[in-house]
Amino acid sequence: MTNSKTIAGISLAVLFTMSMVFTPAFATGHLTLKDGTSATIQQKGNNIELAASFKTITAIPTDGDSGAFGYAVLTDGGSGPLDNVVVLVTHLPIDDSTHEELPSGLHTHVLDLMTPSESCTGHSLEVDLAGSVANSAFDADYTWNIKDNTAKIKKVPVGDLGNPDNVALIAAFTVTPVFAGDNLTNLCVDVTSTIS
Repeated sequence: MTNSKTIAGISLAVLFTMSMVFTPAFATGHLTLKDGTSATIQQKGNNIELAASFKTITAIPTDGDSGAFGYAVLTDGGSGPLDNVVVLVTHLPIDDSTHEELPSGLHTHVLDLMTPSESCTGHSLEVDLAGSVANSAFDADYTWNIKDNTAKIKKVPVGDLGNPDNVALIAAFTVTPVFAGDNLTNLCVDVTSTIS
């Protein structure tokens, strides 16, 4: 699939390919997507929904002790190329959801991403914190589950994602928080694996 969308003049395909080149040490185990990973947008009764299945080469940890990581579906919805990205993520001890499952800390969000600011130099992307929190779907409670090496998200209303027509990219990623004292100022993202 050729992705022609750009952010700051760089195509998403190039951006994600570069991120995989710069972060090969992370691209193992539960952070490497494999065949069988998919996401679809389909009619379900009167609703149009997104469903995703993330398959990895090893079991996905749910003990809460495996660092900050997650899985994302980027669509062609939203006002920008990286707006309204649905994620299943854990980043303990940061508490930004009322729907975290313990002990894993896993929960869902709809996020906006952006090119890295100076605070996230050297990372693939950055979460646009202000834009994400302003989205009514930020604190989402989508249906999800994990079994062995498969994570699934179901019943995501496409209206929450800007009414996209298709899925552009599926990714696994790690998250690096940046703090000023006790205050979270930035969330840096490193893409470890993608499927388009």
